[in-house]
Amino acid sequence: MFKVIKGFTRSNVDQVHVNKRFEFFQHYWSTVDSKNNKIFFDEIRLESHRSIILKIENQLNYNFKDSYNWFMFFFTKHSFFENTNIIAKKKTIQDYRTSIINLIDPTGTTAVKQKKINYNANEQQIVSFIRKIKSIILGRENYSMQLAKHLIKILSKNTPIKEQDKFNLKFLINSYIVELYHYGYSLDYISKIPDILIFKDYMNDFPFEKTSADFLYDKKKYEEYVKKEKKSMKMDKLLGGLINLINRPWREGYFVFKIDNIFLHQPNPIEICGVTFYNPQITRMINLSEVKTADSKARYKNVEDFYSPSVKDKIDNSKLSNCNAIVKSNFKASKNIQSTDELFIAFHKVRQALDVLNNVINRYGSVHKGKGKISLHKNFQLHKNKKIASYNFNIFWDESKSIDINDSDELKYFIQELEYINKLDLTSKLRAGLFNIISTHNKIENDEVFFNFKDLWISWEALLKKNKLIELAQTCFYIRYKKIYLTKIKIFLENKIKEDSFHPKSEYYVLNKNEQNKIGLDVPILKRIPILKFKNNYQLLEQYIPIEIIKYMVQRIDEFLSNENLFFDKLNLWIKNTINEIYIERNMEVHSNLRNGLSQIKLKNDFVFISQIVVGFIIDNLDK
Repeated sequence: MFKVIKGFTRSNVDQVHVNKRFEFFQHYWSTVDSKNNKIFFDEIRLESHRSIILKIENQLNYNFKDSYNWFMFFFTKHSFFENTNIIAKKKTIQDYRTSIINLIDPTGTTAVKQKKINYNANEQQIVSFIRKIKSIILGRENYSMQLAKHLIKILSKNTPIKEQDKFNLKFLINSYIVELYHYGYSLDYISKIPDILIFKDYMNDFPFEKTSADFLYDKKKYEEYVKKEKKSMKMDKLLGGLINLINRPWREGYFVFKIDNIFLHQPNPIEICGVTFYNPQITRMINLSEVKTADSKARYKNVEDFYSPSVKDKIDNSKLSNCNAIVKSNFKASKNIQSTDELFIAFHKVRQALDVLNNVINRYGSVHKGKGKISLHKNFQLHKNKKIASYNFNIFWDESKSIDINDSDELKYFIQELEYINKLDLTSKLRAGLFNIISTHNKIENDEVFFNFKDLWISWEALLKKNKLIELAQTCFYIRYKKIYLTKIKIFLENKIKEDSFHPKSEYYVLNKNEQNKIGLDVPILKRIPILKFKNNYQLLEQYIPIEIIKYMVQRIDEFLSNENLFFDKLNLWIKNTINEIYIERNMEVHSNLRNGLSQIKLKNDFVFISQIVVGFIIDNLDK
């Protein structure tokens, strides 16, 4: 929702323009979600210098001979390295950029064939210049800190917001979000940050300068500190939260995973290459020395058992963990940081050690001839002193094994979806390939944490090569977007600007029922969405809600309706660039065994969305 922001003051003077700057900040941030890329496809979103430089380095280090086109795309033609970029405009960066361009195109009119020859002939110098640019952007001053400081400077100015400010804010917001993701913050927490900073809606999640780690995890002392901080929440301290978010120190600790299907008895524990397997019913790892209450001790024991019986239930010993694996790791001290990369590294170490353990047990064990299994979500974290650091309640949940769909509408759509999929005759190579792609879509939705680009790409490659996939996707999107683009915008706006009891006009930029009807912004549930009235009246949006994000949406619709060629040129370019980027990520995974988590935040949903549109189009036209 787009909030009305007011009340910022400095020295008891109202900061009217600061309010408007924060409105732009909150409104734009609320749209930055890769699921919205299908609407905002003409903007560079969820990208930062860190993520771009990583892509450049991967090409230079692992694919230099064939990397000319990618280097042009990611560096020489990319706006992030032009002198209009608030980070890259530094003279030293522009000097190195000019030097690289001169090596490739010394005359300014060099033919493409010769540019490629020049590029390959100057490999060492180009790599050296890129390293220097990387050092300036990411090394000399913490990149995240640069972004935060620029955000603070722009947001705290009490002057009318200019177009350059908006341009810079869009770049800074997207880059800062990527940085937060890089640090391990959950996407759910990231989406709330403007509200946490500005409105204190989630004050317990506010990024104060200190964390409980600074008080040696003394809960009482930390609560006293938070109480004191809340009493002095002025604008400077609110903005300081942007710095605090990326200023958390790394701390040593452990990940502990549950191992299913193993009852570890003798010997106990077992160490394999830095991973210790132990039975928590025999040996406890959690340090309870300073836990005072019996309830707290019982709760932490439940965590280590990965089992929490309800009050009425008797303890089911079969559900208690009889084998855990503990491995050293580093993570940042914040309950909102998932330390995703560190979790994957720890998980991979344990899985490798478990492969060895399974083999050794089956070779020498007298009874056990099974296979221990590990689940990524069944884990918790310990501090260096082995006191509990964090855990999620879902470690106690067992997945339901029953299927029970009671709602008649849900059952109807469940059956319709199965009928749609069952149109495929798997004796046909094409139809079997389409089912393989659909199966991969569902695998991604059900197991997002193990997403990679290669699985879905390989499914498509069995049917189409890259350039044919791009052409087909562009054709499908042209036909599809002619029908559904206005509907997608209408649904997006209805979710953002519809007044209800939780979102009154006094606090949000919303439309009442009468205004919605005038514009045609009604979205009926589980029925066809009418579009004609909205198409004829969408320009009223600016009259009712004169804010930047609404102006942008009206401009998008204007372009779609009155300049179709330009609209679809932009859409086709987005499809081409997105599929090409996905292709190089697939190549890095397959040929160099490199997994780029920063690319996933931008490209994963785009890949699945493009794939679903194309598959749906093909299935709809199979028998025509």
